[in-house]
Amino acid sequence: MKTPVTSFDRIYTMKRIKNYFQNLSTRRGYILFIIFLVVYLSILYFTAGLHQPVWGDERHFVQTVHEFGQELSLAQLKSYNEMSTPLPFILYALWGKISGYELQQLRLFSLIIAFLTFLIFFRLYQDSSKHLGLALLITLFLIFQPYMIGISVFVFTDMLPLLFLGLSVWAFHRDNPFLMGVALGGALLCRQYYLFLPVAFAAYYSLRILMRQTGSGVKMLFAIALSGIPLILLFILWGGFSPQNDMRKLYLHEKLYFHTDYLILYIALFLVYLFPLILYRWKKFYLKKNILLAALVLSGSYFLFPVKASAYSMAIEIYTVGFFHKFVRLTIGSSLEHYVFYLSYLLSLPVLLTLLIDIYGKVKNRTPDGLLMVNLCIVFFLLIMPFSYLNWEKYFLPVIPLAIISILNKDKFKFLDLSPKSAEN
Repeated sequence: MKTPVTSFDRIYTMKRIKNYFQNLSTRRGYILFIIFLVVYLSILYFTAGLHQPVWGDERHFVQTVHEFGQELSLAQLKSYNEMSTPLPFILYALWGKISGYELQQLRLFSLIIAFLTFLIFFRLYQDSSKHLGLALLITLFLIFQPYMIGISVFVFTDMLPLLFLGLSVWAFHRDNPFLMGVALGGALLCRQYYLFLPVAFAAYYSLRILMRQTGSGVKMLFAIALSGIPLILLFILWGGFSPQNDMRKLYLHEKLYFHTDYLILYIALFLVYLFPLILYRWKKFYLKKNILLAALVLSGSYFLFPVKASAYSMAIEIYTVGFFHKFVRLTIGSSLEHYVFYLSYLLSLPVLLTLLIDIYGKVKNRTPDGLLMVNLCIVFFLLIMPFSYLNWEKYFLPVIPLAIISILNKDKFKFLDLSPKSAEN
């Protein structure tokens, strides 16, 4: 005798079929994205990586890679002729031992790093939005940022810390203390100014503990503390914040101080490099009169601290701060460039003020979530980065994948919701 099929069985079967096709679509989406990345990076390699001679900072970066390939010792770590921390040079040197130290071979490693970086952000955006198409669109927006194209193929040190940034946000999203410690430690060993990341994460988990929403907060704080140990050991070895070399004597002969004009530059770059997203969410930023009035008042600070190249850049006859600055000079001329930067600064301020108000609201209401973490990262970047001896548009790159989440986030619909599991405890 046949067992009768109940309505519950039909519903259960339909759900299984629906889930199967959803998973199938997701798998196909990942496969298509991977194919796209392989094709895109291959085109970059065969058009630029294979034939282009050394480009910009590649000249001394490749030389440092060769030196680490010949010798990896405390003496080398103490005095290699760069300003940033050594992990990228060490990893490129290890790759060189396998594939060779020719420029084209080293650039292959750049492509691998870029592939992994874009893949982790695509996975992060998809997992937090539950929408494959939107995740693809915003990942493409990240991939085709002007500076991203160059650092994807040339032997630069910018892409590797971005990979660690993506891994640290993934560790946050997945409540993984071990991955958090490794990712933050790796980021700090690529660039000192990535200190903004562990500081922001530490602030977030400290707030959660103060709000008695501990979850994995204590474990995460412990992992964050451990991540800084390798950098501290390097500082002890160097007797300062960078290796003991001629570049340090050139760039760090002045005392460390906060450059307000650098801060104004990085705020202005929100509109420059995130314009399509800000335009899409314009109602979020430009409809509140109090925010607009505050932005107008604050924008007057531009005329006290206008955007300009650093003294060190001008000493080597570089008078712009990046691609956008060059574009402005080529199109409307240097005499009008400050009007453009002022307008960018004015229109970026409501974005920043909205972000700050969101932080205040979440702390006041004791509702720490993924958006609070992202916004804290952006704020601490703006607080720490102006202490650098150089200002450059490329240094804004770490903000872009985070600001994508902040700008597009919708609490009501849980879009780009990075909140960790323990936040629900």
